[in-house]
Amino acid sequence: MRRLNLIIPKTVDEAIKKVLLEIQNWANNIRNITADQLELYRGDFYPGVIDWPEWHIPLALPADDYISFDTAYSRCSGIYQWDPIKYPAVGKWYFEASMAIANAAHTVSVRLMGASQICVLTRTGSTDMQVIRSSSAITMPSELTNLYVEMKSSSTSVQASFGGARLVFVPD
Repeated sequence: MRRLNLIIPKTVDEAIKKVLLEIQNWANNIRNITADQLELYRGDFYPGVIDWPEWHIPLALPADDYISFDTAYSRCSGIYQWDPIKYPAVGKWYFEASMAIANAAHTVSVRLMGASQICVLTRTGSTDMQVIRSSSAITMPSELTNLYVEMKSSSTSVQASFGGARLVFVPD
């Protein structure tokens, strides 16, 4: 009778090692495996172990592009309730927004708001709709807060367009 004998490197996280050893035991003692033996619990794996490249959290997904001529910020999303306890503490957050401006000489600005301004993205020099990501990691609020997205044009005679926004989490 053949047996499964896994070679687990010492660098593997303890939670993953536990799961792999359990799988080895099941494979070598297959009888009746019940659903409760397959359960994983929250916190068994931290995001870096899974090596998921990044997580995307949509903040605004309008069916049609949101269009504005306002030079003052106007809301272009709904409310997203941010609860920092629900997300890992280890990693970097970025803000991404899809935006365009009708005249390449002008600027469209999109910002992420909470209790105060979190991040501003701007775009000028092209009229194409393009996704812009914050160039450096942003600091997310440390307490429960409502997040929303706002947009403005640099001129009341130039149309600014908004195609969507999301938060991006990159695990360490």
